[in-house]
Amino acid sequence: GRNAEYLAGEEPSLGAVLAGAYVRGVQGEGVAAVVKHFILNGQETRRHSQSSIVDPRTLWEVYYPPFVAAMEAGVASVMCSYNKVGGSYACGNDQILLRDLKQQMGFEGWVMSDWWAVHSTEAAKGGVDQEMPGTAGLSSGENGAPFFGMKRLQNAGADLKE
Repeated sequence: GRNAEYLAGEEPSLGAVLAGAYVRGVQGEGVAAVVKHFILNGQETRRHSQSSIVDPRTLWEVYYPPFVAAMEAGVASVMCSYNKVGGSYACGNDQILLRDLKQQMGFEGWVMSDWWAVHSTEAAKGGVDQEMPGTAGLSSGENGAPFFGMKRLQNAGADLKE
């Protein structure tokens, strides 16, 4: 399995302590830390198609605390996950990326997608800043750069066909 990628486990308070310490430790060595997988990526089977339905209180009390601690520690990046949240892919879900992560948690770093987790250019409008690993033309710009860039292509109002 991929247990080495998971730090928080099932106890949000302990997960928050560990996540904050992890970010401070990594970034204290001059390396950008990335926390993942945002959010509700709870299984490997059908992880590309399953949709998690969780009420806001449960999100904030159970699932978000490790991420909030990472934000408070100044984490550089967050990786959004393959799964859907409330029927919308996590990579591009404006409710979790823009409203919750960037506005309410105050995240100031960049959101990168999990590998090939961007399904449309709507992801740029929904809060994804970097598409990984740079798919075949969905958003790759000059020289195949996987960043949406240019203020996220003028807030995704530009024609993304380039």
